[in-house]
Amino acid sequence: MNNQPEIARQHGLQIKVKEEVPFRRCARIENAEQGAAVASDVTR
Repeated sequence: MNNQPEIARQHGLQIKVKEEVPFRRCARIENAEQGAAVASDVTR
């Protein structure tokens, strides 16, 4: 029972890392799409 918070904390860190990676990838894709939209506006 004593190490339960420690296990939960480690589990929380693992979840955070797993959630962070796809989020960063999505943000990068969004930025790329915005950049492409701006570039297409400029070339119009």
